[in-house]
Amino acid sequence: HQEKRKLLGTIEAKFIFSLVLTIPLWLPMIFHWAFLHNFYFQLAVALPVYLLGAWYFGKSAFHSLKNSSPNMDVLIFIGCSSAFFYSAAKGFFLH
Repeated sequence: HQEKRKLLGTIEAKFIFSLVLTIPLWLPMIFHWAFLHNFYFQLAVALPVYLLGAWYFGKSAFHSLKNSSPNMDVLIFIGCSSAFFYSAAKGFFLH
């Protein structure tokens, strides 16, 4: 029971961390402040969220592929990585 409570606390902490850093990415839809539309600001805010998710889902994806039994985490990792790197490449090349 103690281990389950510890795990939930860790997942909740990751969620709160990600939520706090994701809110500034939603704000440009409401406020037209220049720094919110800045590519480097958005990259700096999105990168930690991506890295946290890639680490969390990537570990499970790697182990499932290693065991020749791919799971949903493989799809999540591929989808998030392709979206992040496409957006980053677009930002660097068009900025």
